[in-house]
Amino acid sequence: MEFLTTINWVTFFVGVGVAFIIYNTFQIIRYTLIKKKAEEDIKKLDNKIASVNKELENAKKTLQEQLKNLQK
Repeated sequence: MEFLTTINWVTFFVGVGVAFIIYNTFQIIRYTLIKKKAEEDIKKLDNKIASVNKELENAKKTLQEQLKNLQK
């Protein structure tokens, strides 16, 4: 029990608080990096989707023209 009375409790809790702040800071940095990478990946996927949609639209127009030519 003497050990508990010799601890400077203010220093202990300040240390715990600082450790908590440092841990949360690293978590925020980690989250920010993950979010940035995810946003970049989403942009890449959006570009791919737009490209595929453009190709599909061109294919649709081509097929419609071929269908009109066959109907004539």
